[in-house]
Amino acid sequence: MAAETRAPGGARAESPRVRRTKRLIDETLLDALREKPITRVTVTELCSRAGVNRSTYYVYFDNPLDQLDRLEARVIEGLTREIDRRELRAGFSHERLEAIVEAALGYIGEQAEVFRVLWGEHGSAGFERKLLTALAARALAPGERLTPEARRHLYQCIYSLSGMFGLVSYWLRDGADVEVRELAQTIVRANLAAVDALGDADAMGIDAPGPADTPAP
Repeated sequence: MAAETRAPGGARAESPRVRRTKRLIDETLLDALREKPITRVTVTELCSRAGVNRSTYYVYFDNPLDQLDRLEARVIEGLTREIDRRELRAGFSHERLEAIVEAALGYIGEQAEVFRVLWGEHGSAGFERKLLTALAARALAPGERLTPEARRHLYQCIYSLSGMFGLVSYWLRDGADVEVRELAQTIVRANLAAVDALGDADAMGIDAPGPADTPAP
């Protein structure tokens, strides 16, 4: 059995050997997902590639889908921890949203290879939704009541973050050449400008065009 140490607070911490083994198996899963969907990845294949036996694999994971879920959860936990380290201003503001996006982009850039796979052709369909939920939860200050105004701000944040994913995926494929702060400002300003435009139209009683109002090409 792997040796365990105690983390602050008395919780059990994984030994370095356990962390190395799990990281190796996770890297093997990511390599497999570059080639095919999770439904075609087998435990036998992962063990063979990683050079571990099946009994070791089952100590940590039930199956490849369970492993992918755990990997996604760990990635999202790391991202939200990075955001929570920032000194975010209380209440919703453009500055708060920009700080959230900048922190998220910094972490995504550090974990670029992981995100390229999770956002890639064979990544999980639910990963983006999980990521959006975790990020949107940081839009409001802890304990802030969900008043109508706060709800409107939350929707602005979700709109901005949703629009971010496609651009960030392209940014990663393009080599992440644009600076994180510059990209964060671009994302927030572009999306908030669209939200403000919709708000102005609503205030003037102008309906947003629906499918029937859109001219045919």
